[in-house]
Amino acid sequence: MSLRIGLVRAARLSAKPRLPLSVFLRASHDAYSDTRLEHFLLPLKYPDEPNAVRHHYLPLISELKRIKGEPDAPPLPPLLTRQQLITVIELLATSGRPPDMEVLRAMFSHLPVYFNVPVTPDLHSVVVAALLKQGYIPLAQKWLMELTELPPQTPTLDNFHTFLRRCPDHTSFTTLRYQVTRTMRNAGVRPTAETFSILIERIISNATVAKTIISPDTFGTIFTDMRILRVPSNPEVIDLIVGHYMDLGFASMAETIRGNYFANFPAPLTPEEEQRNEWNTQLAEAAQDGVEESLALFRELQSTEGCTPTPDTFRAILRGSATIEDLRKVEERLDEAMAVYEESRSSGIVPVAGLVGPLIRSLKSALHNAHLDSALALYSDLDEAFPPSDPDSPEALAAHDHSKHSFGPDIDIYTSLLHGLAMSTNIQSSYPIAGALAQDMKARGIQSTSSIRTANIIMEMRNAGTLDGAFKRYRIGTLRARRGRYYFLIVGDMRLAGFMVTARIYTDILQQFAEVAAVRRNAWRRTERDKLRTMPSNLFDDLLGAVRQVHNILSLDTTVTRDNVLWNQLMDTYQRLGSFPEAFRVWEMLFLSGTYGPIAVSIIFDACGYAKKYETAQAIARRLMAESYVFNLHNWNSYIECLCRMNQMSEALRVIEMDMGTDTQPVKPDPSTVSIMLRFAESRMQTNVILQRVRRQLPELWQMLQNAQNAESPPDYENPLDASPLDGPSPIDLESASEEPNAERPP
Repeated sequence: MSLRIGLVRAARLSAKPRLPLSVFLRASHDAYSDTRLEHFLLPLKYPDEPNAVRHHYLPLISELKRIKGEPDAPPLPPLLTRQQLITVIELLATSGRPPDMEVLRAMFSHLPVYFNVPVTPDLHSVVVAALLKQGYIPLAQKWLMELTELPPQTPTLDNFHTFLRRCPDHTSFTTLRYQVTRTMRNAGVRPTAETFSILIERIISNATVAKTIISPDTFGTIFTDMRILRVPSNPEVIDLIVGHYMDLGFASMAETIRGNYFANFPAPLTPEEEQRNEWNTQLAEAAQDGVEESLALFRELQSTEGCTPTPDTFRAILRGSATIEDLRKVEERLDEAMAVYEESRSSGIVPVAGLVGPLIRSLKSALHNAHLDSALALYSDLDEAFPPSDPDSPEALAAHDHSKHSFGPDIDIYTSLLHGLAMSTNIQSSYPIAGALAQDMKARGIQSTSSIRTANIIMEMRNAGTLDGAFKRYRIGTLRARRGRYYFLIVGDMRLAGFMVTARIYTDILQQFAEVAAVRRNAWRRTERDKLRTMPSNLFDDLLGAVRQVHNILSLDTTVTRDNVLWNQLMDTYQRLGSFPEAFRVWEMLFLSGTYGPIAVSIIFDACGYAKKYETAQAIARRLMAESYVFNLHNWNSYIECLCRMNQMSEALRVIEMDMGTDTQPVKPDPSTVSIMLRFAESRMQTNVILQRVRRQLPELWQMLQNAQNAESPPDYENPLDASPLDGPSPIDLESASEEPNAERPP
């Protein structure tokens, strides 16, 4: 090529326009970011293993945060579809491991921000179903209890119905019932007739798989729950139960249950009541999309179908109102919602706690005095409609029991009002009102809770006027709740004085906490007139905090020589305070370290029995046998009592027949073992079955029982063991006996 041609080409190239260097850098940066995103996205688009999902999802979120934080960052394109995200959610939930569950919780906050996918309640049902598919019942229960804290903070019936439908076949009646009567109520979701139909279907299905017969008392408990929760009668419920017993050939049981049902629900719903329930169901479903939707539907039903407002109507409309912001969105229409309340009153409908409670809870969260005045006005209406009654009346008992429904002011309403007053902008006017509410509580026999005491302490501090005065009132208010601290102050003084702090000192402290718990439990039982009511969950909160403090000291203080006596006492104290997870944590530590002994084994079986942890108790027994641990008689009796406490008589009989007295477990049952089973027998029929099986399968033990009975009986005493166990009511084979617990027995 000639020099001329070369110069011409160079001139042409130099004449072409050049792009700025920043453009090239930006393009290179975008290409790099796209490559990184695709690297993280690929395993999420086609997920097959939880670890891979977790290891790519977290860096993806970090990269998206960086991109969104850049100046002039363009909107993110659609990265994953909703179905792909659901697949990721299912995979993480199926794992059930703590790291994967943490990522899962974080995802519910990330979805609308980084993937433009709204969080809807049905996603929680996906999580619950995936957990239960793997048998992770405790994790599913925990997820349901946290629904009010996870986006969108609006639990639905479907979330809990998914739990009932997808639970494994071995799920106990106590676990299923707890979800309906406690967890749903705490989440603000009201069980319906469909809820109890699903519950009964699950109970029948579980019994069919286990080849057991359900005790009529089990369904009696369910009918009582339906009546307490004001669930209307449903013919499908009784037809389902009666059909089950008739198919098994137990016509007398079917008639007994039919009579029990109609004793609880004497009259079927009228067509008007059925129509009203249908309207309220529609309003409650619309309320899940917001108060606006519910109010719009109410106006439509009012004009087209003649829907008339009732307390249940008002409650259904406000079902989707979780905070005062929801009501502010419809500020003009809030008057319309209040008009429903006023119209209900003017038409002669008496306001009840279930009607005004949701609105009071919403209003109290605002720090504006106008909203607080509205809440107090609603309370005044309720207080006037239901003045204090006899302390022994059902209404008075329901007022301070979260598991029951009160018509008048109850513990939840007083808690909401006092919390609102404590945070009021005008504490000088709120302070005397709080005193008046305290007097009303006293008149109604409602005991103060830790939450109410906290609100009172805050009010006292804010009303003090000076910092010194506020601190003094804080010390006075918290002194009672911190009596356990004196134990630790004494231990600190001993250290300063040069005394050695031994394990015995902490053992004695734990024993004192256990004794205080027993005194409180007995005092509560003496004063509680409703024998079916369970103990308040916060009865031992302060003691439990002190025991955890001891536990922390033992875990961190290497100067204390920890022996088995101390660990056993710690585990026993936890279980006596009703904290099974903590007791089980101590047991796991002892088991994994191989430092457990016979006393520890008996304690953990006791804890399982009182906490109704049937599967856990069986797993512990299997693990101990796999480790070649030889049970002593006290261990076996503790295990048998644990099973009987959960009404697992069939399994208890199998244990004494098949597991005891073998080459690997040489200890045989003795009369004390049978006495435990007889003590827990709930009917003459069950007693006969136990004695029949012992006589047939364990003749040596039967002879020991007769000898022991004859030695203790006077000469003219007729020994019941001399008669055949077939005397009296016809016994049934234990495989067809009830294995469902009827009611919780507190430890």
